[in-house]
Amino acid sequence: MQESKEAVAFALLEIIGRHEGKRYDKEMRADREWVLRTYAQCLKVTSGLSNIESILALSDPLPKGQ
Repeated sequence: MQESKEAVAFALLEIIGRHEGKRYDKEMRADREWVLRTYAQCLKVTSGLSNIESILALSDPLPKGQ
């Protein structure tokens, strides 16, 4: 059975979050803007609306560590 685009995007979000030291559990160390922005980027890639090169070319408006 193939995973939905949303499920794949969420899995990517979790991988990116772990790599960047973000958590979104009861302690909620990842802020809302980061979660929404990152999930939107993951969803664009998994939906074929954007390619990874265009996402990586975007400058991250959030400072590292947030």
